[in-house]
Amino acid sequence: MLLEWFLSVVYPVRRGVHVCGSNNNTNNTNGSGRVLTWGNVPLDKVKEGLTTFFVPTKRGEAVREQLVFYNPAMRNNRDLTLVAIAAFSSTTSKTLTFLDLMSGTGVRSIRLLKEVGDFNLIINDKNVFSYFLIVKNLLHNFPLEKKLVCNGVHLFCFKGLEIRVYNLDANHLMSKLVYEEQIRPEVIDLDPFGSPAPYVENCLKTVNPRGGLIGITATDTPALCGVYPDACKRKYGAKPARTEYCHEVGLRILIGSVASLGAKHGVGVFPLVSFAEKHYMRTIVRTEKNEKKAKLALKRLGYLFYCPRCMWRETSETLCMGSVCLCGKPVEVAGPLWLGGLHNQSFCDQMLRVVDRVETPVTPRLAKLLKLLREEASTKTNCYCYDIHTLSKSFGCSAPGTSWVIAKLREIGYEATRTHLGGTKILTNAPIAALKKILIQ
Repeated sequence: MLLEWFLSVVYPVRRGVHVCGSNNNTNNTNGSGRVLTWGNVPLDKVKEGLTTFFVPTKRGEAVREQLVFYNPAMRNNRDLTLVAIAAFSSTTSKTLTFLDLMSGTGVRSIRLLKEVGDFNLIINDKNVFSYFLIVKNLLHNFPLEKKLVCNGVHLFCFKGLEIRVYNLDANHLMSKLVYEEQIRPEVIDLDPFGSPAPYVENCLKTVNPRGGLIGITATDTPALCGVYPDACKRKYGAKPARTEYCHEVGLRILIGSVASLGAKHGVGVFPLVSFAEKHYMRTIVRTEKNEKKAKLALKRLGYLFYCPRCMWRETSETLCMGSVCLCGKPVEVAGPLWLGGLHNQSFCDQMLRVVDRVETPVTPRLAKLLKLLREEASTKTNCYCYDIHTLSKSFGCSAPGTSWVIAKLREIGYEATRTHLGGTKILTNAPIAALKKILIQ
């Protein structure tokens, strides 16, 4: 009764929300033509994977603000994250704790418990409507036993597992878990709207020091891709590169900033799988409180030097390159950034193995992405991204097929693979001179 009163009276008044009338489309009905509502808020019933849950409808003339953030376009992000967590948890018999810092509807956590396996869950969102909707979605999916509702936390039990739902700022919650409740989750998911920069350091301080997994999403791709270089420098402490391979550079800047912050706290940070899709970048890193590993991670940071005219490119751990390219054009610099691999090959293999074991449906899009990431991870040396069409245009020749270029590079002893970053792009350790020779022949 308290929740219904809050949703129907207090929340609309406090937030200035006007709710939809009876002119909603029928896809938010319960099948009998009756509109699903919670208090005065109209809801849609959505299915993702094997999980059904509720989200506020976006249709109608009168909803002036988005109550809860749910983006169906990010399903691939969530699908891959579930597979990654399944791969990580398969190495231990211990029941792990999963912290979902900005949960929205709670779908990621609910799917984890329903489709992957047993986890203790800590689900949080600072939006008060999200907080109550998460509880509703949990109760819709599981026969939960309520233990406590107090001071902004719902505490439930399910099959001997503990499920906590908080309504706090993400940084506040992490401090509370560490210093008040002595809880150190093994798995943390950070999926903010915009930059993850304000939360990464606390994630590194909160994750289990004996070894953990942190998934980090950045949706501020214009900053990481060089459209807003000042914003990138302010948030990530690095200079981006506005080039055709900007998404690779952006991923490396993101990973490098996390590794640098980890070293500050004696935490080694190493990427297990990283990818970029449309409007966001995502990396899933392995962490461990270990000074030697923190130093090892720092050694993999450095700079990218490149020439926009002749397409020359080189990396270095220090700022030691000359200021002018051999072609006479000033050399551009990006970084500091991560110079190591973007993926861990054995972890990618484990992800492919658990795909058949977990109940999460594998969409064609996810299967294609996993295959490409595994191919990228197979390289033994550091390979970097090149766009065949951009190079061909620069060299004044027609663009050959991607597979043909890869085969030719392998014939002369270089590593080369396809990449998820684009159909006309490849990853290779070949220098630009070798690429030019192949393309213009």
